[in-house]
Amino acid sequence: MSVENKEAGNRNAVGRSPSVVRKIASEANIKLRRDPDLEKSLHCIKAEQAEKIFPGESIPGYLQEISVDPLRLICFTAGGIVMYHQNASTMPLSWDATGGIVVNRGKRVYYYELSMPNLSKGGPSLSVTAMLSTSHGTMDIIHWMNCFIEKYKMVYGFAKPFPKPPVIHSDRALVFLLAGIQLFNGDETMNLYIERCWRIIQGTASRQDLKLTVVHACLGHLMKNVKKNAAKDLTKKQASVIAHLFLKTERLLNIFFLHLDSFRHVAYGLIS
Repeated sequence: MSVENKEAGNRNAVGRSPSVVRKIASEANIKLRRDPDLEKSLHCIKAEQAEKIFPGESIPGYLQEISVDPLRLICFTAGGIVMYHQNASTMPLSWDATGGIVVNRGKRVYYYELSMPNLSKGGPSLSVTAMLSTSHGTMDIIHWMNCFIEKYKMVYGFAKPFPKPPVIHSDRALVFLLAGIQLFNGDETMNLYIERCWRIIQGTASRQDLKLTVVHACLGHLMKNVKKNAAKDLTKKQASVIAHLFLKTERLLNIFFLHLDSFRHVAYGLIS
C-alpha cells in the first residue's frame, strides 16, 4: 500500500473481508514465532524473557514451565513470589479460568489465573501466577500450583512452610474446590471439609477448624446453578422463587439443615 493510500485512509488494496483479515493476522503471528517448531519457539521466548525480566533473581523471566502435550504454559515472576510470600497468609485470594482469551484452533486453551486484591484501595486485582492449558482437570491445577510452590521453596527455603490464604474464592467449579482443599488443607477430603463447614455454621468450630483455608464458591454462580436446575422441572416464575428462597440462608439453615447428613446432601448437590 502506498503512503498516499494510507494517508487518505484508502485500504481497498489490502482487502476488507473477514477471511482476508484473518489471513493477514495469521501471517503476522507466524512471523512472530522464533522457530517453526512450537516447542522450540516457546523455549526461545522463555530464554528471552529470562534476560529481560528479573534477570538477576534466582527465578528469572515470566514463562517458567513448558509442556506441549498437553499444552501447558505456567507463568509467574520473582515479583509474584515475593508478593505471595508477604501477603497470602492475611489476604483472600481468587482463582478462575476462562476459555475466551486464546483463539480456538482445535483444542480449547484455557487461561487460569491466581490473583490477590490490590494493595491500593480501588486498584485492579494483582496477578500472582497464570497458566495456559488445553486440559481442565483438578490435577492440572495442582500441577500448576506445585510448580509455583517449588519455585517459592527455591527462594525462601524448603524448611519454610508455604503460606496458605484464609480464604480462596472460585466460581464454584468443582476442580477449583477439590484442588483448593488438597493444596491448602493437606489431607482434608471434601467430606471432612463439609463437616468442618457444618461446625463453623453451628458455632462449634475448633481453633484448628478456623486455621484451615475456607474454599469459597461464588454465590452468583451458585444461584445461577440453582435456578438452572430448578427451571428443568418448574416454570420460570417458580424457579425464580426457589432461587430467592436460597438467598434466605439463615432461615434455610433452620428449616433444612437440622442434621449434618441433610447439610451434607445439600452441599454435595450444589457443588456437583
